[in-house]
Amino acid sequence: MPQSTTSNLRNLLINWGLLLLGLYFYSLVMAQLGAFTTQYFYQQWLEAILICYLYTLIYISMKPDKFRPIIAALPLFLIYLLHDVFFLIYGKVFRIINFSEVPELLQILPVLSAVIVALVFVVPLALIVLRFKFRREKKQWLLYSPLVILIMVLLGSPASFVQAFELLASHIVKYSDAKSVANNGRFSMMLYREAQRQDALKTILPYRDRDAYKAQLNQQIEQLRPHLNNRNVHLIVLESFLDPRLFKKLSFSIAPVHPEFDTLFKDKLNLSKSPVFGGATAQAEFEILCGVPAFEKISSVEFNMFTGSNAYCLPGMLSEVNYRTVASNAYKPNFFNAIAGYEGAGFSEMHFPAEFYSATESYLKVDDPGEEEYLFDQGLFEQKFHR
Repeated sequence: MPQSTTSNLRNLLINWGLLLLGLYFYSLVMAQLGAFTTQYFYQQWLEAILICYLYTLIYISMKPDKFRPIIAALPLFLIYLLHDVFFLIYGKVFRIINFSEVPELLQILPVLSAVIVALVFVVPLALIVLRFKFRREKKQWLLYSPLVILIMVLLGSPASFVQAFELLASHIVKYSDAKSVANNGRFSMMLYREAQRQDALKTILPYRDRDAYKAQLNQQIEQLRPHLNNRNVHLIVLESFLDPRLFKKLSFSIAPVHPEFDTLFKDKLNLSKSPVFGGATAQAEFEILCGVPAFEKISSVEFNMFTGSNAYCLPGMLSEVNYRTVASNAYKPNFFNAIAGYEGAGFSEMHFPAEFYSATESYLKVDDPGEEEYLFDQGLFEQKFHR
């Protein structure tokens, strides 16, 4: 073996060791902040192989200089950072499909924070592109073949990918994404969850018979017609809202419920379990409107998969029996794919605050545009029910 090849291989092995060590100490620090535990870091051998392989691909793609080992490692650290920040903020494990939600995240962040976040991820990528080496030896191109095969299997035969991963991986905890990541690593579980999502899409393909679906729903709608009483139907979805009277050992100096509310709903209240708590109101909204669980099999937010085609959810069925269906949303229409989601659910009218959406006229306005970024519940209700 030529001396230069031996030297390059030795340097690469050293870089692998330093990279894995760096990721371990990084993970130790993040674990102290509440991210994923490092207790089972030694089990993540698939993750280690994947990390070293991806590092090698980035490394050989760049022109040689003294900064190449560090710059090649930056994207890997940033993906780890993205996982941890996402977990600390939302309490959920990042998945590939969540990249579609990044523009929404940047919109809700303060301008300075959004710029910092963008720079943190854009600058390392720019450094790699500027150092990208287009000409290389044929044997270097062969190193990309495992990545190509991996992607082809993941997209072409996701069930095989899932089966192979479950055979090779450490314990996958069905009730905890976080524990599965702790056992197998961030990159590995990200690919595994994407394979599961692709498999779910293939599984439901035979059931997407539009004509049969519409015929079945038309039959249900005809069964509803004799029971219509022309009363208004109001659905109000509040984020992180609960009834304090549910806490049996909690005492109150005054009644926590308005007398008029208590008179109206005293013996008519029922409970249902929300799929989320805070930060993902659209999941509860989807379950209420469409009557099926939000399993997150295809996307972390079901509405993100809507195209606007009628899914015949509750508003769509009411519209078929001559109801006027109106949706009023207190924030921006591009959050949770709201426009396509509401159209697919069956709403014939949609209203968003005029400050956020000017394509159509709206009666909604932010209470104090100079001071407030959001339209709060009280302002929404006053404008909705007193107009």
